[in-house]
Amino acid sequence: MSAPFVDCAEMEDDPAEEDLADAGPAEPEEVWRSTAADPSPSHRRCVIHIDIDCFYAQVEMLERPELRDKPLGIQQKNIVVTSNYAARARGVGKCCLVTEALQACPDLVLVNGSDLTRYRRMSARIHRLLTRFSRRVERLGFDENFLDVVEAATRAAGGPPVAAPPGHALGSADSCSCGCSARLTAAASLAADVRRALREELGITSCAGIGFNKLLAKLAGATHKPDQQTVLFFGGVNELLLSAGAVRSLPGVGSRTAAQLGDLGVRTTADLRRATPAQLRPLGSAATVTALRALAFGVDPGEVKPSSAALSIGVEDGFRRVDSVEECEVKLRELARRVLVLLGEDGRTPTVLKLSIRRYNREDYGRFRESRQTKVPPSLFARWREREREVGDRLLAEAMVLLKKMLKDEPFHLTLLGLAVTGFSEHSGSEKAGIARFVQKAASSATKRKSLDDATGDDAPPGGVDPAVWESLPPDIKSELIRDQEVGPSKKQKQRSIASFFGGSIDSKSGGGSGTGPEDWDPDVFSQLPPDIQFELKMARRSAGRGAPSGDKKVSPRGPTAAGAAAGAGTAGRARNGSILKFFKK
Repeated sequence: MSAPFVDCAEMEDDPAEEDLADAGPAEPEEVWRSTAADPSPSHRRCVIHIDIDCFYAQVEMLERPELRDKPLGIQQKNIVVTSNYAARARGVGKCCLVTEALQACPDLVLVNGSDLTRYRRMSARIHRLLTRFSRRVERLGFDENFLDVVEAATRAAGGPPVAAPPGHALGSADSCSCGCSARLTAAASLAADVRRALREELGITSCAGIGFNKLLAKLAGATHKPDQQTVLFFGGVNELLLSAGAVRSLPGVGSRTAAQLGDLGVRTTADLRRATPAQLRPLGSAATVTALRALAFGVDPGEVKPSSAALSIGVEDGFRRVDSVEECEVKLRELARRVLVLLGEDGRTPTVLKLSIRRYNREDYGRFRESRQTKVPPSLFARWREREREVGDRLLAEAMVLLKKMLKDEPFHLTLLGLAVTGFSEHSGSEKAGIARFVQKAASSATKRKSLDDATGDDAPPGGVDPAVWESLPPDIKSELIRDQEVGPSKKQKQRSIASFFGGSIDSKSGGGSGTGPEDWDPDVFSQLPPDIQFELKMARRSAGRGAPSGDKKVSPRGPTAAGAAAGAGTAGRARNGSILKFFKK
């Protein structure tokens, strides 16, 4: 499950680090005051942590009710990533090998959970439901959410008193006089309403923890599972933290930090409380040490941050070994298809494609991940559902070019490939990337005096187009502009194996992103075009030059001329009769 903190070992050092050599152990109140957002321990906030019970398994059981009473495991590759409680009772652990799971439970039902689409959809539905109860909902992974309900709890606490909070309670409600107990009791009632709504509307059961910060709410929710809730009052904080045992059980202490603490003789929460800042100095800066020790006292000044739309959308595929370009192409083609499915559900238009790989390393498996990215024109995704195969091929081509740059023609052993899109724009790429705007009339008094609405005849230009330019356009270009006043990417090209990119790079005169065109194009005009239009024009020129022998990877600098197109010669130039390239000639 996701933790609300980053691994402390990965925090950057504080350049203004203070000298901790002579500092003694801090008492709990000192830690509270040095890290809490408010003076003394702040109990002002009310946080609910919602954790969905065996999330993947629940989604599967909702779709197949006959599995509800059977031991069920969700399989990804050769790992059982999670299971329902019937399987856990039979000894099936989390993230165990399939062979081990079947040994523990021979009648275990395995369901392939490699496609995360259904899980993403359910997670989004859960998040939308939770936002009805609070404006501040922070999403952690698919199955966890934090809700800041201090406003609703404060209002409810001012009403008729509640005898006892629903569910379990840790600590006495009379242990603090600041009013936090009444707010937490009201928040517990609200948590019960949230869980009831999840169960009745979505068929999902969940656990809830209620506390006055995210750390304590998460710890409280883990004490009673499944389908239960626990509220933690101030009087139960110390008991809960000390009973947590291993320091690794604290949210925010990752495996690397736990190992470093173990090397320093700090293995339990009690050890961490007793440790001096000087003893923890090897872990990092003074701020890192203070924040880490604060966890042992239940201090978490972090606010619940409302989750916004994802900054990136991507998928990954892990495997034991891939060492050929052809295998990479097959896997990346499938990843590109899945990315397009997710994009269709999201509705935004990306501008960046990112490729990630992980090379095999026997000594430190999993940490050698590399990424590289490239820009993609928003126009590529205009009406992509109508040409899904073409767009998928284009994404695959871009990914393979990135892969070539990362592998550098050297032998490789990959254990993961990932493909993601990011850099989302709010508007559809078709609104900005079409070429129609380049034939718009200049804003001059002369042209403003003539209204195109008065134009007559079947060949009349669309509104806003300069008639002089319109007359020089080929018929097929006119048809496209009349139809939707925009032109998307270049016409469909014959599908060819993307592995051929590894036989030679795209020539600089036909690639993208240089800002200069072939030598027979007017550089002043071409340089003023947006990058995505430059790229489309270059790709069109490269396509026009494929009549060259296969051994010659470079594109001829001379494309089809207007005269050749008009003559209708039966050559490669004829196929580009409607090309707009000639309008950029010197």
